Amino acid sequence: MYRTGDLGRLAPDGTLSIVGRLDDQLKIRGVRVQPAEVSAVLATHPGVVSAVVVARGPDLIGYFVPRTGTVPSHAEMRRYLAERLSPVAVPARFVELDAFPLGENGKADRAALPEPPEIVVTEDGPLSATEERVAKIWREVLGVPGAGRGDDFLALGGQSLAMTQVIARLRAEFGTEVSMRQFFKNSTVAGLSAVVDKDLGHG
Repeated sequence: MYRTGDLGRLAPDGTLSIVGRLDDQLKIRGVRVQPAEVSAVLATHPGVVSAVVVARGPDLIGYFVPRTGTVPSHAEMRRYLAERLSPVAVPARFVELDAFPLGENGKADRAALPEPPEIVVTEDGPLSATEERVAKIWREVLGVPGAGRGDDFLALGGQSLAMTQVIARLRAEFGTEVSMRQFFKNSTVAGLSAVVDKDLGHG
């Protein structure tokens, strides 16, 4: 027999209903994700002391305590995880903490973790022609009012499904092919635009 980890209810008529999980496994866009596994991989980042990943609505949020004197950027952590996990397992946002709130058992109290900060869109000067077209696609796919050169796609609320929509739009707009791995490694407007320009022979 195979133990799935699902919690079920057996009705008197023999009908079996799935009502939850015995563990914290999630299904995100059809892919099973273990937040504990994502936490463990995030904790191996050289700039992270400890980490906890939890679900907040449809997204994963990564909470971490950085090493003293070394605070990795959120974009760096996304690239680190994207090289080791499925794209859907990469948290949409990260929250830096001085220490985790602890429960009576001495473990991180997930219910007491703070809500992630609101998404902030930056404006950092005029964009190149390619950057303006890429930023326009981001605005339309994500429904955000703007996107600056240094804005990170995932930090603006994007996830792997939205990434596939952007990739399709880039293909139609520029006639270029961008892979999910390239997107994760170059997830700012400037970075993705550079990938497009290089593919077109402009860079």
